[in-house]
Amino acid sequence: MNLKHIIEAILDYRFWITDHADEEAEEDQLSFDEIYHSVLYGEIIENYPHHQPYPRCLIYGKTSQLSRFIASGIMIKKQTQLF
Repeated sequence: MNLKHIIEAILDYRFWITDHADEEAEEDQLSFDEIYHSVLYGEIIENYPHHQPYPRCLIYGKTSQLSRFIASGIMIKKQTQLF
């Protein structure tokens, strides 16, 4: 996955948040604003390009005073393609 594509998708509201991601965020007491901030200012530290059904990556980012690892299986919509 390419961090630039993920950031562009977030800024353009071209992504989906799965029920699983919503449950994990709630369990970890993370707001989606914190997740977005972590992604926008973070870095990909692991890439899983062959993960099914979509590629995934692990993003390291900070929220407020905390460091976070965000597992990203972000589904990005660009016309009819998913990245």
